[in-house]
Amino acid sequence: KTKEYDCYGMWNIASYFVSDDMSSAEIAASNYRSLMNGEKSGRELSAINSWRSNNPEIMGNFLDLTTYLSRFTHPKFCYGSKADYMVLTDATTSVSGKDLGLHMGLPRATVSGLPVIEHAEFGKEVTSYQLFRKTVDLRPEERMTLGKVFDLGRITNKIVELENKSLNMHTFITGSTGSGKSNTVYQMLCELHQDNIPWLVIEPAKGEYKDVFGNWPDVNVYSTNPNVAELINLNPFRFPKSIHVLEHVDGLVEIFSACWPMYDAMPSFFKDAMLKSYECVGWDLGSSTFEGDNLEYPDFEILAEQLNNLIENSDYASDIKSNYRGALITRVKSLTVGLNKFIFTSEQTPYERIFDENCILDISRVKSGETKALIMGMMVYILNEYRVDKKTSNNNGLKHITVLEEAHNLLKNTSSSNGESDLVGKSVEMLTQTIAEIRTYGEGFIIVDQSPSSVDISAIKNTNTKIVLRTPEANDREAVGRSMGLTENQVNEIAKLPGGVAVVYQNDWVNPVLTMIDKAPVKDGVYISDSSIRIRTIKSARTKILKVVMQPWIGENNVIDKEELVESLKVLSLSRNERKELMEIIDDYELLGGNIIWNETEMDKLIRLVKSVLGINDKDIARVNSSIELLRLVRDRVKKMTDKDLKEICYVLTYTKDGDIDGNDI
Repeated sequence: KTKEYDCYGMWNIASYFVSDDMSSAEIAASNYRSLMNGEKSGRELSAINSWRSNNPEIMGNFLDLTTYLSRFTHPKFCYGSKADYMVLTDATTSVSGKDLGLHMGLPRATVSGLPVIEHAEFGKEVTSYQLFRKTVDLRPEERMTLGKVFDLGRITNKIVELENKSLNMHTFITGSTGSGKSNTVYQMLCELHQDNIPWLVIEPAKGEYKDVFGNWPDVNVYSTNPNVAELINLNPFRFPKSIHVLEHVDGLVEIFSACWPMYDAMPSFFKDAMLKSYECVGWDLGSSTFEGDNLEYPDFEILAEQLNNLIENSDYASDIKSNYRGALITRVKSLTVGLNKFIFTSEQTPYERIFDENCILDISRVKSGETKALIMGMMVYILNEYRVDKKTSNNNGLKHITVLEEAHNLLKNTSSSNGESDLVGKSVEMLTQTIAEIRTYGEGFIIVDQSPSSVDISAIKNTNTKIVLRTPEANDREAVGRSMGLTENQVNEIAKLPGGVAVVYQNDWVNPVLTMIDKAPVKDGVYISDSSIRIRTIKSARTKILKVVMQPWIGENNVIDKEELVESLKVLSLSRNERKELMEIIDDYELLGGNIIWNETEMDKLIRLVKSVLGINDKDIARVNSSIELLRLVRDRVKKMTDKDLKEICYVLTYTKDGDIDGNDI
């Protein structure tokens, strides 16, 4: 025993059983004594002392006894009959530190009122293999604070910081709903904003970023719904001067292949049609130069037309041609109607406002998953070309961050072996390679998704910083855990993490670290758009264009502004040639000070354009049984036109060279 005391220490111990019933306390004490006595008890003696409170003479002493116990202190007793020989002692016996655990055994499983929580062990602090590089040595604007180390269920005072420069090697953030994923991104964006590093958020779900950051004075907000924010204009056919047209076409084909299911000869048809589209508007593909006067790019209407020609002139059977038309032409035409018509335009929202300033692109209102993926892919590809064009040197420090929310829309996991998935997989691989290489231009990506197994593994593999919040699903934990070098216990711990706690790891860290992410200093609110740009109503647009085209008959006194006419022209569903003819008429209208001249030989052209602007055809007119019905048909398609103007339009619609409709009938 003495040797054990020397090795493990010696402790005075006594156990106290308190109960309203004396017999209960004595039975418990007796059972406890029998459990503690054994073969190795040696000569050590144990005894049970009983103290009662029902004796009035010792009531005061009993109260002193409970006071001792309430302070976790052994009660002291006076031993001896005379004051000179009294000794203070306690009712304890001595045990070694080795045996102390038998007396103070804590539960190893949860019992009522006392939960037992097991924790996997992570790093106690951020330790890098680059021993001489510490974030504390960096200036405040060169590092961002993520949170504090969370160790074995407690928040410590050790701060977890990331070097801003390391973020251009990209970041992956994952976690289930409610785990604190959004707050983590908010915290990083706030830190970047404080360090004057601009960012772009591409958000295909929820649309909450604009409510959090949209009201900041230096944040631009774009949307696919003009009632929510300023409408984004994308022209995927436009490219910087330093990029070759053939290079641009190859990239676009890969984007479409990643977003649209393509099989067999579809990619080939699509690429050939795109090349034909550029040639159609005047581009020389060899020299990558435009041979016309006014620089022009193709659009999706031209692409659909070229696709139809190529498929129609191919040697495939009619049923295969029909399948290709349905798979390709129908999808391309879907980008020329509805809101898509106003998003994919000949104009382009200035790159500088999107890629060089703080910007939020909210595409959460788009219902089609394919269209969401297409917009995300176009933004990534346009961003890459923009950075290549603005390149000043290699391996630049962090200049800009792009956040890809719900990244599985674009970087989908294509692990199946069928041909369609293989083709999509190759396109996704091209995108992930583009993201991996863009870091050399100072661009960093933050890839965010709820499920790591839904994202292509290369998107996870090519990220230097990984932040993993609570993830219940086993396959998701395994997918991201292997890339971080976690042990089995650490992987299982991810499913039990409290909200806001994340496993943070960078490739040069010795150990992953559990971090309680700081609450981002942002306020929830509702974004209020200050954009005055709205889509004009179709009826109003038709009215303005008709007042120009029909100027000799309608005779509008006030000259309509050209910019208004151009905006109105965008709203109408017209062919490329019709749009071009109307644009020439608008130019003449401006040049002649609000006048248009038609001669009789051009009446067929005038009638055709009026029908196109109104959105009617010969069949619609043939179904009209009287002049009144024709007048009503025209009135229903325009806004606030006088009866005299409506009659003039009907006159033109029914004009023939041999004779015309009776004006009195109209």
